[in-house]
Amino acid sequence: VQKGIYVDHNVTKVNGQLLPESCAFVMTFAEDSQFNNNTISHTSYSGFNIGYVWYRNTDATGLKNCVIKGNDINKIGHPWINDLGGIYTLGDTQGIKICYNYIHDDANTRCYGIYLDEGTKNANVYKNVSLLPQHNHLVRYNRIYNNVFSGKYLTDDSAIDAIISGNIFINITGEATYFGYSVNPLAYITTNLYWGKGNNIINPGKDSDPIIADPNFSDFYNKDFSIYDTENIDKIGFESFTLNSGAKGVGNDDTFDWFDY
Repeated sequence: VQKGIYVDHNVTKVNGQLLPESCAFVMTFAEDSQFNNNTISHTSYSGFNIGYVWYRNTDATGLKNCVIKGNDINKIGHPWINDLGGIYTLGDTQGIKICYNYIHDDANTRCYGIYLDEGTKNANVYKNVSLLPQHNHLVRYNRIYNNVFSGKYLTDDSAIDAIISGNIFINITGEATYFGYSVNPLAYITTNLYWGKGNNIINPGKDSDPIIADPNFSDFYNKDFSIYDTENIDKIGFESFTLNSGAKGVGNDDTFDWFDY
């Protein structure tokens, strides 16, 4: 098992032209390793492909204590590729932290932002902004909190002991935000904030204590996620955070340039 690998401050663009199933970055059997502050755009398949082993009742993936942080991921997925994500995980991720990532401007309508696929467990997903749909499939023991998501959020009935709480779901696509088919009662979904503009549908689905209110973004459509009034986000315990990208920080945090540190 590889250990202590750090991949920081790289830019990858237009990959997978000869082999469209290629990902920008792959990490399978690794411990104490990180992908931080990278820019990925125009990749034919997933931006990050993390973990291995499809079976959901094993820890054989060999992944442990890894971090995917502060990456800008955009224009992911060629139209002929399906079942992919800006950040795609598979198998027992054993404490992985997926945080401060900005996923936006998909090139493929079948691409998810953060896609926790079969067997993903023990993942911590927090303080990300994903403007693509999200998907959880055959997962357990994951904690998803303090994120900004738009579009659909799919969680199927196999989600066990998952916590989805304290997130902002903003609907800009006209499609309902909802939690899958018949979500397992062991999935703990509560106290998220939901908002849509115009005729967009708000559907908190299985959320046991939804807050339907405007999060008061300064200019969401122009990627300014600063919040001019925190009254509504305070109701879900949402914490402000900064993105390492050209977008404004979420909440009260200021912008800082991608390469200025």
